[in-house]
Amino acid sequence: MSGRIIGARLVQSMVHFECLDEKLANRLEFLAAEPEMSQLPEVTHKIGTTKVHKSFYDFRHPYEGSAGTCDHLLNRAHKILRDLMIAEAPNCPVIHGASVVANGKRFLLMAEKRVGKTTLSLKCLAHGLTVEGDEHVVVRSSDVVARPRTLRVKQSSVSVVPEMAQQIQRSPSVAEWHGDLIYSVTPRLAGQKWTITPGQAHALVFLTANHGGMTSIKFLTANEAFERLAKTVYLPENGRAAALGRLRMLVSGAQRIEMRLGCLEKALWHLRQLSHA
Repeated sequence: MSGRIIGARLVQSMVHFECLDEKLANRLEFLAAEPEMSQLPEVTHKIGTTKVHKSFYDFRHPYEGSAGTCDHLLNRAHKILRDLMIAEAPNCPVIHGASVVANGKRFLLMAEKRVGKTTLSLKCLAHGLTVEGDEHVVVRSSDVVARPRTLRVKQSSVSVVPEMAQQIQRSPSVAEWHGDLIYSVTPRLAGQKWTITPGQAHALVFLTANHGGMTSIKFLTANEAFERLAKTVYLPENGRAAALGRLRMLVSGAQRIEMRLGCLEKALWHLRQLSHA
């Protein structure tokens, strides 16, 4: 094979995309994710590729489907990784959120699109906080664990961390429909290890937009937090009652905060203050 293998770690397993040429490998590199984790992968999924036309590719059995360009295969690979993540945690709710650790305490950041979850995570990373992931957090029976995935940083967000701009712009990227780039940014770019450790969620932080304004926080009741959390979570098809019970336990055991996100420096200050509480 003249190409190379792109590795993408999941919580319990490893995925190897066996790219048959460098063109495809360069595109699937956007998905590369190999953090340090306490648990070795239980299994490695080897996903081969084939060329069906001069510029069209497909995955090999059992992942074959509609052939297409490198970008098309990248979109399909995203779905493969998501489905494998769900399959290896069949009874677990999965939160759409970032996992950030400050002073040994884990904050789960949740927000609707364009509020600034990833931008805040990037700011945290640049200032020495540990960012485990910015997309999915699996809620297990006795702990939570972030899905290993790089930060997906929009071109417009690079300016918030000028000290990392050149490194980010050298990261794998894809273009949005209007031409702006999205970068796949490993937490290692900030000069620290990328480590994901299962453990307790100390705080649930629900971000709302206050662009151009100040950042402020307020504390939520358990019922308020549960209602908001339910809007950001994927529930398994089976065992939904048990999954909801896990979410109730998660809410009752953590600080519950609404953060109106404006000034990023102030948001970072709040997270540091909360980490010492």
